[in-house]
Amino acid sequence: MFTNKLSGCACVDQVIPYAELMAALDIANIRELEDLLITECFYSGLVTGKLDQARQCLRVADAASRDVRAADVAPVLDGLAAWCGCARTCMQFVQALLMLPSLASKRDSQPVRGLVLIACTCLCSPCASSPVPHHTRTDPCACH
Repeated sequence: MFTNKLSGCACVDQVIPYAELMAALDIANIRELEDLLITECFYSGLVTGKLDQARQCLRVADAASRDVRAADVAPVLDGLAAWCGCARTCMQFVQALLMLPSLASKRDSQPVRGLVLIACTCLCSPCASSPVPHHTRTDPCACH
């Protein structure tokens, strides 16, 4: 329960005063707070940061949270939609590769050009992990 409270504070503020943490976590003294932060938060990877004893605050470098702020939902959805588009394109490429032996036997170059275009789209998409840069050209192979 206390980790949810702490994580919520840490995701909003980068510097959290000990007094605020002690009030939120219902802890009576600084020693108990620091022990709790070290054993339950730092060691578990919930929070990465430093305890500033001189200024009596927690300096948060990173914090894990199971909660998502409303403002963070749209970018996550956009990223997932882009990933789905890339996955669809790559799936089309794989399906086209499976058809390649039958296309090659017909000696028809038009379907093969289409396959090359799908391959380039898959490899050049901005979310692909390929080192090939993303191109905006639409000719049969923008990769070359």
